Amino acid sequence: MPFLKYVIILSVLLLLPDIYIYRYYIAQTKISKWIKRSYWLLDALIVVVLVAFLLHPVRMGATGMHESIIAIFIIIFGKFSFFLVSAPGRIFFHRKKKIMRYFNIAAVLFSLFIIGCVLYSFIYGYKRYVVKEITVYAKGLPKSYDGYRIVQFSDLHIGSFHNENDKNVKHIVDLINHQRGNLIVFTGDLINVQANELNGFQKILSQLSAPDGVYSILGNHDYGKYRRWDSPQVEAANLSQIKASQHSFGWHLLLNQSVMLHRGDSCIALLGSEDYGEKAAYKYGDLNKALSTLPNKGKGLYKILLTHDPTHWHLKVLPETDIQLTLSGHTHAMQLKIGSFSPCEWLFDEWDGLYAVGNRELYVDTGVGALMSYRYGAWPQISVITLKRIN
Repeated sequence: MPFLKYVIILSVLLLLPDIYIYRYYIAQTKISKWIKRSYWLLDALIVVVLVAFLLHPVRMGATGMHESIIAIFIIIFGKFSFFLVSAPGRIFFHRKKKIMRYFNIAAVLFSLFIIGCVLYSFIYGYKRYVVKEITVYAKGLPKSYDGYRIVQFSDLHIGSFHNENDKNVKHIVDLINHQRGNLIVFTGDLINVQANELNGFQKILSQLSAPDGVYSILGNHDYGKYRRWDSPQVEAANLSQIKASQHSFGWHLLLNQSVMLHRGDSCIALLGSEDYGEKAAYKYGDLNKALSTLPNKGKGLYKILLTHDPTHWHLKVLPETDIQLTLSGHTHAMQLKIGSFSPCEWLFDEWDGLYAVGNRELYVDTGVGALMSYRYGAWPQISVITLKRIN
């Protein structure tokens, strides 16, 4: 299961510091050995809760799950940050108790700082919405589209909001509409796991509006592959419901399809690919199919592609098409960014912002939602992309 890697990573983050803390602190105390051993029960409980959440996802606000995840992250990152500072002191200065004491004090202070950051990310960070303005200088863009504004949002993950009364969803919709874009596009991952997460959100999501419409695609989470279904028929019905919901919102869902957008005598093409990525278990994207509905397969047209996974750009878009602008999401910047650094750059070559190869560009939006409701540095964002014509 794709989520297994997250369990392994979090387990390592949990076990390494606990082995250290147990050996050098807990084991040195004079308390009962049974009390000492019970220290490991907390680790076991944390792993059980994480596995249960990943195997049987629920809405983050349900049954105290949001609070449980906060507590787990505080424990994991609080201990790990203590370990990062204290362990080097013990390795290099284990015979100098005074220096070791300073290392331990620094370790406690650093741990408290990290705990504060974790709390901020869960309580405020995931709803610290920002609007990012980007200008794309487009060769071959018709004059009538000079200054054209596209509002992109991605990775809503509606199941991570507490319920249909969550004010954050209304704020997101209002913020998008307030940008007064000519076009609104959504680049996938509407849900976490299953279609019923959308229950109660139809009215608010239907309020998105732009002169040239709202267009959307599916992301990896939208296919319902992150849970076990009773039968293939039930799984197919869930996917059908996802698609039908977007149509009911008034969105135009593009499934390896394209449309022509017109302004006077000029036009550009908007294409939407199904999910396709380097590490995707299922590759549904078909660019040839999307291009085939355009006159002469879009030759001579300025083309914009919506595709969820940015790795699609190097895999297929660049070598096999002449599409000028690609809009993606998916990465979330791992919902963690310090300055210009994010651990996401270890996983993706293109993970945040605008990238170019010649006159062809990729823009990666880091998302407005969150699989787990935390964000630090990689704040939830809406992107406003302004097209500027160049000769």
